[in-house]
Amino acid sequence: MKQAEEIRSYIEKEILPYLEEEENTRLSILKILRKNKWIGFFTGFAFSLIAGILFFPAAILGPFIGLLTYLIKTGNRANNFRTQFRINLKNNVISKMIAFLDSELTYSWKDHVHLREFLQSGLYPELNFNNIYYTGDDHVKGMIDKTYVEFSEITARSGPPKKAENNLQNYFHGFFFLADFNKNFSGRTFIFPDFPEEKYGSFIAENFQSFINSQKTYGVKENQIRLEDPEFEKLFSVFSSDETEARYILSPSFMEKLTTFRKQTGIPLRISFVNSKIFIVIPVASELFEMDPFKPVNNLNLLHNFADDFIFAMGITDELNLNTRIWSKL
Repeated sequence: MKQAEEIRSYIEKEILPYLEEEENTRLSILKILRKNKWIGFFTGFAFSLIAGILFFPAAILGPFIGLLTYLIKTGNRANNFRTQFRINLKNNVISKMIAFLDSELTYSWKDHVHLREFLQSGLYPELNFNNIYYTGDDHVKGMIDKTYVEFSEITARSGPPKKAENNLQNYFHGFFFLADFNKNFSGRTFIFPDFPEEKYGSFIAENFQSFINSQKTYGVKENQIRLEDPEFEKLFSVFSSDETEARYILSPSFMEKLTTFRKQTGIPLRISFVNSKIFIVIPVASELFEMDPFKPVNNLNLLHNFADDFIFAMGITDELNLNTRIWSKL
């Protein structure tokens, strides 16, 4: 996989010139949209004038007809503009970045990691096929060295069937990452952010977690496991169906890397190990890999942010040593 300096150089040489042309196109289209605004206004004015001559009370309908004409014309054009702009961005910017970073990976802007994988992870056990509203995009998959990986942006919400979209309960928005793990296992192990320990210290956290068991706190049925790494314990809570297997998975090196990752990023990620795979959810607040068509698109800083986000997601494999094949995992 390419390094950050290489992708930045590629962006400036290959991507930015394309977006300079797109910026000219964007400005031309916005000019047309503004023109339609005046067309709507004058249509309403003409209707008011004609209605005033023929039948005075109808004159008051003129501005509303004009406004309706404007909204229909401009709204349709604006939606078409947004849609085409987004497709062009994904096909001519994001896909090229991915191909440059690693030619073994494939990218689809309209797909996402499958729902069955998200549910299989068990990271939100209260969600199921009957109550989840699951959407996403920017799907990347393929081999990074010896490891198969997938990730995409997803949104998971919950509610009864046919419930209004704005009344759904939000569970997660951000990166969903999965990969073949470098060890075989048959049980289920979960790592959750340990907010009580981090905030109140180990004594209060231990009593807190004794009072509120794992099933109530995180929705899992597995038993909590206390590990010997004090720094790891301050940041994470571990639950597993097999304590021996959990200790086999969570080697000292692996725990150290997770601790470093959490401290450097501050991200309260959730991780599970199920069916010899690792699943990771990484929450983010905003939409990923999107540009506002009503703002300048030749924004180098935004492009660098796109690249950094992809490097971050793809770098998880290296950061957690997933390419290291251990014992029975061949």
